[in-house]
Amino acid sequence: MIMFCGQGAQKEDMLQTLVNDPSAKEFLDVARKVTGVDILEQCKNSESLKKTSFVQIALFVGSVSKLKQIESNESQLLRNVKAVAGLSVGEFAALTYAGVLTFEDALKIVEQRGIAMQRLVDKFPTAMASVLGASTQQLSDFLTCHFPNLKISGYLADNQHTVGGEYRIIDEFIQKLNDKDVVETLNLINVRKLRVSGGFHTNFMQKAAQDIEQLIESIEFKQPKIPVIFNVTGKVENDPQVIKALLKEQLTSPLQWKQTILTAVQMGIRNFIEISPSPILSAIIRKRIQECADQKCVAQFHRI
Repeated sequence: MIMFCGQGAQKEDMLQTLVNDPSAKEFLDVARKVTGVDILEQCKNSESLKKTSFVQIALFVGSVSKLKQIESNESQLLRNVKAVAGLSVGEFAALTYAGVLTFEDALKIVEQRGIAMQRLVDKFPTAMASVLGASTQQLSDFLTCHFPNLKISGYLADNQHTVGGEYRIIDEFIQKLNDKDVVETLNLINVRKLRVSGGFHTNFMQKAAQDIEQLIESIEFKQPKIPVIFNVTGKVENDPQVIKALLKEQLTSPLQWKQTILTAVQMGIRNFIEISPSPILSAIIRKRIQECADQKCVAQFHRI
């Protein structure tokens, strides 16, 4: 299965593996015409990598371009792709590879999605934290008791989650999780604020989700050529109208990434390829989901 990264994976000088690559140039040129942005050049700007409105575009275009590069240079890696999935904005790269969306249409949605998200977080600051170590039940109970306004925004692995909410409260949450007693009670290994600019995949993104609904509805979605496993449900869906509905829900629904991987394993998939600037999703396969270890799953990482 091919896995496409989400926001938070970005790094300074990412996409440099695509410089002067003729197989990637087609997509980079189209992206410049559609968005008016020289993505390769902007990736060198650390300030641009803090902006959701740019990072969303860069990760999507970089992911699709990288896959084209692999098709041209290492086609054997893609001979038996049984499914695709993408984390958050990565889902648009998955839909493009599966033939549900054209590159241009997906780019239009990603661009407007990033603008809507950026507009919202500029008006109402939110953030996300990564929590490693606590079980889903432990974290859920802790939030209910101490931080009821925060929400689990991502179920990434057995003991790995993201939490989203108001910026100030996320800071208080992280500080609380650094207390020795809390660390011991929740079996915490690592807690940190994510490199994203908002509380994505929570109800705080309702306005941004509404802002892109009309655009999503206006674009033609085709039936997938290969199975796509979706963030909202962690399951495969083939109906284009249902896929549209899932994309509309994605910004306000928690990411069911662990279930996505379990679904892939249930389909008989044991080999995973991550397309990303940073090895995040492949690390989850190797270290964070017991079922993957039990089934001897293997994960490769291909840097954008």
